[in-house]
Amino acid sequence: MRRIVLALKLARREMRGRLTGFRIFFACLVLGVAAISGVESLSEAFLTGLAEQGRTLLDGDVVVQLVHRTTTKAEHDFLARHGQVSQTVSLRAMAYALQNGTEAERQLVELKAVDGAYPFFGTVALEPMQSLAHALRCDGQVCGAVAEQTLLDRLHLAPGGLLKIGAQTFRVSAALTSEPDRISGGFSLGPHVIIGDDGLQRTGLIAIGSIPTFVVVVVLGAIGVSFIAAGLAVFVAGIAASAEWLPGYVTMDVEPWVAILIGPIMGILGGAALVGLVAYVRFMARLVRRVVPKFRGSEVPGFTAPSN
Repeated sequence: MRRIVLALKLARREMRGRLTGFRIFFACLVLGVAAISGVESLSEAFLTGLAEQGRTLLDGDVVVQLVHRTTTKAEHDFLARHGQVSQTVSLRAMAYALQNGTEAERQLVELKAVDGAYPFFGTVALEPMQSLAHALRCDGQVCGAVAEQTLLDRLHLAPGGLLKIGAQTFRVSAALTSEPDRISGGFSLGPHVIIGDDGLQRTGLIAIGSIPTFVVVVVLGAIGVSFIAAGLAVFVAGIAASAEWLPGYVTMDVEPWVAILIGPIMGILGGAALVGLVAYVRFMARLVRRVVPKFRGSEVPGFTAPSN
């Protein structure tokens, strides 16, 4: 009985000054467990969301990307046989604010030219609200454009102001608040600006030395649905047999575009888990080195081991 009472006294004395250390211990343990479980759960949440919203994020069932060139007639006819086709052109350009007819502030922008079929899914949100076709129409020498509010703030413009992109003057019809397929465009170096395909031709930006990306989106029809069941390989094989598509990129999955986003997030969480666990191990090692020797009777101040 004396030994049990003595052990409890020693334990109470040692715990009296160790509560702060145990808070660190529990914090490290919680951080490590939460981060490890969070990596998997967050990844699954991303992939589930992409699977459910993939059609909207891609704006179609199949996306074909071509650099420097658009589709040939044979390629376009092949795609059109299996569903509705829409094409957008993306490139980087310099936008200039026009003040009293002269170029003022400038800003690098992500320019996207769309046709009349865009978007197949979702909506392009504008402020003030209006249809995208109405906002992008050309009227005489001036064409319409929509731009993100970030660009308008940097160039000190408002809806109704004038922009010059390439050789063409654009009137900002509205502020762009959201695009349904923005995530599929990848990393952006500047604010987004949307113009019509007529306006793009007037800019003169599609020329030797520019790097436009032509994105062809297909919404598969009743016949084309069989390609989904058969797999992407069948569709690619048909494209390869139709024309030279090797420079292009074909996908029926939005995940490749966001892998660059998910990877760093998982790496950060994994690193946090590793740091937490390493700190936990170091804490336990130091605790053992400092506490265990004190339980040896000869090393506890004021304690005399009982004789047997």
